[in-house]
Amino acid sequence: ILMDFLNRLSIATKLFAASGTSVALLVILSLVSYFEIEQLRRLQDQGASASKYALVLTEAAGLGVETREIVASAQLPGATTASLALCAEKKAEAKSDLQKLMDMSEDQQTKEAIAASTAIYNSMIRIVDEEIVPELMSNEASPARLQSANSRLDAAVERLTATMFKLRDLQTRIVEEDDR
Repeated sequence: ILMDFLNRLSIATKLFAASGTSVALLVILSLVSYFEIEQLRRLQDQGASASKYALVLTEAAGLGVETREIVASAQLPGATTASLALCAEKKAEAKSDLQKLMDMSEDQQTKEAIAASTAIYNSMIRIVDEEIVPELMSNEASPARLQSANSRLDAAVERLTATMFKLRDLQTRIVEEDDR
């Protein structure tokens, strides 16, 4: 029956039907390709965002230790002024990095971890600004008070580092869940 139908069609009709079929297939293939490319672009954007977040998180992970090193160097004879200037720069950088992390975060658990990290960093800065720096600037610095403040600062650095590792692990888990 199909052969009879095809035999009755003129060559022009057959050519027109074949051309129409080719155009339809080309349109379908183009649409499929377009949507696949858009999906790849979205995946690429997600990967770039995750990479940027990981970079900022990596920089922020070292904030406590870097700040501690600056404060330690400020306690060396003759190094106070330059080290305090570095400490001020580090505070600005820390505030910026922690805010970037907060702005880039999407889930509540991550935001809470960043808020905890910020609170710990702020407590470190209070120890530096309210205890260590005044002690270093006084003419009668007390080694016992400096040691006490430094011990609390070290504990805060350890807490900050642990919190940043937890944040990194949380982000790794989130990315792995998104990949599934």
